[in-house]
Amino acid sequence: MAFTHSATLPIGVFYKNQRHRDFTVRISTIGDEIALVEEGIPDSGTIVGALARCITELNSIPAEEIHL
Repeated sequence: MAFTHSATLPIGVFYKNQRHRDFTVRISTIGDEIALVEEGIPDSGTIVGALARCITELNSIPAEEIHL
């Protein structure tokens, strides 16, 4: 069972000239944390890096575009 949370970003993300605010995020895993270290993400970027890995939906933006 996956734990997720859905909410709305106050400002949003602009993608293809459209603002996207509604998102769903899953809980971070140990694998996410290991991947951040392997990718060389500095300590100052771990929170943002982990969040980026855990977003599962951001309105109609395709998943492969979210996880670049």
